[in-house]
Amino acid sequence: MICLTGLALLTLFRLSAVLANVPSSFGRLDGFRFSPLIANTNRTPDDALRKRDLTWQQALDDGGDILAKLAGPGQQSVWSTVQQLTDNGWTVTDAEPDYQTNEYYGGANGPYNTLHIRQSTGYQVIAKQDRSFSNCHSDDVERTLGLYRNIYNVVGRTIVGTYNYSPLYYAAMNHPGPDLSPYVPRVYQYSDIMFILWADQVRHYGVAASTLRYIFKHEIVTPSTRNIMRAAAGLEMIPEEDQDPKEPEQGEQLEVPWPGHQFLPGTQEFQALMGTPHGKGIAYLILQHRNEMPGKTIESITMFTTGDDEEYSLLFTLTEK
Repeated sequence: MICLTGLALLTLFRLSAVLANVPSSFGRLDGFRFSPLIANTNRTPDDALRKRDLTWQQALDDGGDILAKLAGPGQQSVWSTVQQLTDNGWTVTDAEPDYQTNEYYGGANGPYNTLHIRQSTGYQVIAKQDRSFSNCHSDDVERTLGLYRNIYNVVGRTIVGTYNYSPLYYAAMNHPGPDLSPYVPRVYQYSDIMFILWADQVRHYGVAASTLRYIFKHEIVTPSTRNIMRAAAGLEMIPEEDQDPKEPEQGEQLEVPWPGHQFLPGTQEFQALMGTPHGKGIAYLILQHRNEMPGKTIESITMFTTGDDEEYSLLFTLTEK
């Protein structure tokens, strides 16, 4: 059995971004940075939504660190199958296509058409941590209700992140103390679960997981990521003390309909966006699955807004390797 001590779990969580995209009507969590304080029982989900504020320089530093890791060999994840999810209390189901997201991205001038992304049924696949599980602390741990829901379009070589939150989110909210390891399943990270479900989808089509080309992050409300996106567009960042997770539409808003702004490696904007929770999560998807995606890295990052509400989106374009 693979087990993590409290210290190891905290260290791992600091190094890896647990991405999440939860519609604002339900409350959102987009890859918060963990600290022991987050498990304080006096904290609320709103506190967790704030996460650590990122200055431009901090984002550059974090982005430089993750890009250095991407240049290395990575560390292969031990999690690779749907059966491992099932064994850890996850239930995996298909859902109807996300018609709203398809409407945002699939218009005549949207990214699906301009990038020539072929469309399949575009099923959403849902992984919900809705059953009790065992870990190295107990043989019967209460379910967390963590949930990851994404659109997997194999023929279009695309994943669209739509609605995601981690078991660690609820563990931090529901249990006191700095050690969350007794309350989470052994497999819980967004980068692992997204890859497992992508690999399962491509298997049905008889193609390699390395065909993955585009990863969209839709409707981003994480203050730290939104702030860096604003700064990359030349807008003023919002100080941490003025941020309200319930009201993401604060300050001067980004308005860059597709094709948006594209940033390439070697630019400060690319590096800073890689230092956000969203950038780190995509990096770990690659770093932890080198065996299945050898030579894969991130070719460009495009930020753009969609819909009447100018929802923030990011597109990570991966190399063809």
